[in-house]
Amino acid sequence: MQEIQRLALNATEAARLIGISRRLLWTWTNCGKVPHKRIGKRIVYPRVALESWLNESEGAK
Repeated sequence: MQEIQRLALNATEAARLIGISRRLLWTWTNCGKVPHKRIGKRIVYPRVALESWLNESEGAK
């Protein structure tokens, strides 16, 4: 059976994927620096948006 790749990550998964602490991820989320979506009371981080954001950030150096 094929594993389904999730479209969005929770905060712990997103921080691990980016390579930062969860606390820094929340700081960046609160100031709008990192792409995220609110679904009801939950905040999720779309995988594609995170990858695009990281690629864009590389060019800003």
